[in-house]
Amino acid sequence: MSDTPQSTLSEDYQRGHVDGEAVGEPKGYTKGFADGIAAARKYLNAMPTVPTLPTIRERIVKLKPAPPETLLEMLNFSSKTYNCLAREGIRTIGDLVQWSDVELLLIRLFGYKSLIEVEDRLGWLDYSLAPYQPDSNQS
Repeated sequence: MSDTPQSTLSEDYQRGHVDGEAVGEPKGYTKGFADGIAAARKYLNAMPTVPTLPTIRERIVKLKPAPPETLLEMLNFSSKTYNCLAREGIRTIGDLVQWSDVELLLIRLFGYKSLIEVEDRLGWLDYSLAPYQPDSNQS
């Protein structure tokens, strides 16, 4: 073994055995571990707290009461949902609440997940979709 240890562990631990038996932990390991935990806890308690970012719901609820002219960009829809609505010319909350859930599901690539997203966001602002009214001339 060299005269200069390569780490702070004892030479016996570095060799991995003492008198033919395997070494489980170096001497003083438990005390050193507890000291390390105490030092880490002290360091973390001294750190300034990191402010948490508001959730999407918290940001949208701040828009209350949102006028019908509010653009859909403010509702932070997913890209797929927003693009489907924009493709149909739906740009504001007022445009959106004129559509029923069935009519929205007929939009190409607009599925149930998008519908749930729309209903959630509108519900947070105390809006809802129009009720579905089937055409009377279809039979």
